[in-house]
Amino acid sequence: MSKNQHDTEKLIAYFNKQFAWTRKGGIFTQSKRKKIMGTKGIAGRDSKKADFWQDVRDHVRAALLDLQLFLTFASDSDINLVMTIENLYPIIHGLIPTRGVARVQRELRKAEIAHAFIDKGFHYLYYASTPASITLSHKRTVNEALDLANYLSQSFKPEKERDYIARGLIP
Repeated sequence: MSKNQHDTEKLIAYFNKQFAWTRKGGIFTQSKRKKIMGTKGIAGRDSKKADFWQDVRDHVRAALLDLQLFLTFASDSDINLVMTIENLYPIIHGLIPTRGVARVQRELRKAEIAHAFIDKGFHYLYYASTPASITLSHKRTVNEALDLANYLSQSFKPEKERDYIARGLIP
């Protein structure tokens, strides 16, 4: 068995294990979308509403696994057709809202997501660039930006849980 075939089998086993907890797909029905948006009521007891939201969370988890599966196995051209800034910006905006920055609620989860985007984004831009075009000054600026992102995301944690050690800097 080739290494590539073995890696593929490991990935398939991983996704099978991840999907084992649900039989549902990651796409909402029209009725469920209406309920989520509040345009169709969720009648009944509070426990029925809790069950509904648990079901929604399960669907979203499955959808994220579907997306990971797609990104793992689809061709670059298929990924590029779907993963456009037009498609992704609303998701990024939903994850990290910036409307009325003074009113944005300080949430560690959102800070960690923003930090992950910054970290992966700078690493991609750095390593995808032409090496000759990157000066030591650029490298230092990227590392300072990564360090600042780490510092700012750590500031969301309680004082005793903060870890200001810069990780993931460009070597």
